[in-house]
Amino acid sequence: MTESALLPPKSPGSLLAPLADNQYLVNLLTELTGHERDTVREKLAREHRRLGSAVAEDMARRGLAPYVWSER
Repeated sequence: MTESALLPPKSPGSLLAPLADNQYLVNLLTELTGHERDTVREKLAREHRRLGSAVAEDMARRGLAPYVWSER
């Protein structure tokens, strides 16, 4: 992957430039995680449909019980 593919898009005044360009975000996450591009896209799509799903899946994989509200 070329360095230019990892540079954020030009967007003056944008604080979250990586989130404004799906291709940039996929390229960046692919490079950082070493996961296949399709895997990164699938995970992002799941997270978009159900916010927090990546954390919930990782907790389940590690055998951690999710937080349950209590009046105590």
